[in-house]
Amino acid sequence: MTPTNRGFDSFFGYYSGMADYYNYTMTANIAEEYIAFDLWENHQSVRKYIGEYATELFTKKAIGRINDHNYEKPLFLYLSHLAPHFANAYDPVQVPQKYVDRFPDIAHEGRRKYTGIIWYLFLIV
Repeated sequence: MTPTNRGFDSFFGYYSGMADYYNYTMTANIAEEYIAFDLWENHQSVRKYIGEYATELFTKKAIGRINDHNYEKPLFLYLSHLAPHFANAYDPVQVPQKYVDRFPDIAHEGRRKYTGIIWYLFLIV
């Protein structure tokens, strides 16, 4: 069942347990014939966001929801970021280069990328 069928008024996100941060497909540990696009707004597939970094996109959508809601009514917002979790087998740690570049003193590329992810999460929380 989808979130809107479980009591939520709206939903933006992916249904699977993991997704690529830019093209929103689930590719890790599944057979090729099951690879599919997985980004939804309520019950509609939303391909217009392909290419946008998931963490930035989910943050932007959450801020929009907060700003647009009727302040006379309570708001429950559940935001569960994909970051810093595994993206896919061919590029498991995905983050925009602008966040990686903030940490030139970290020699190991994987650690530099992971630090960029965590830095951005810290910034937006």
